[in-house]
Amino acid sequence: MKEMYKIVGLASGLLLLLLLSFVVYEQARVVFKSNASSIVLNRNDSFVFTVPACGTAGLDGQSVRTSVVALTTNGLGLENASCKIVAPFSSHLSVVSIQSITDSYGKAMFDVSAEQPGIYEVKILCNDEIINDRQKICFQ
Repeated sequence: MKEMYKIVGLASGLLLLLLLSFVVYEQARVVFKSNASSIVLNRNDSFVFTVPACGTAGLDGQSVRTSVVALTTNGLGLENASCKIVAPFSSHLSVVSIQSITDSYGKAMFDVSAEQPGIYEVKILCNDEIINDRQKICFQ
C-alpha cells in the first residue's frame, strides 16, 4: 500500500512539473513574440482620419483634427513613433502638432488649417515611412 502512495505521489509530481514547464514555455513564447513585433511599422494597415471631413479656410476658419494610427505587423499600436504631416509649400497649410509621438495605442494628432479653400494633398510620415501613400484634406 505504501508503494502505491509513492507511485501516485511520483506521478502527481511529474504531472505538475510537466504542466508548470508548459505554462512557462507558452508565456515566454508570447512575450518574445509581442516584443519582437512592436518595432515594425505596417504602413499599409496604419490609417489616417480627419474630423470634420471639411474645415473652413481663412484666418477665422475651422481647423481639422487629423489623427494618425500607426500599427505593427500584428495590428497592435506602435508606441513612440515620430509622426509628421508634410504639406507642399505652395499649399499654405498650417500644421499644429498636438501629439507627434504616438502613444501606447499608436495614435498621434495634428490640427491643420488653411488660408485658402481647396482640397490639399499631404503626406503622413511615421518613423520616416509614408502611411497610406496620399491623404487629402478639404477646406471650404
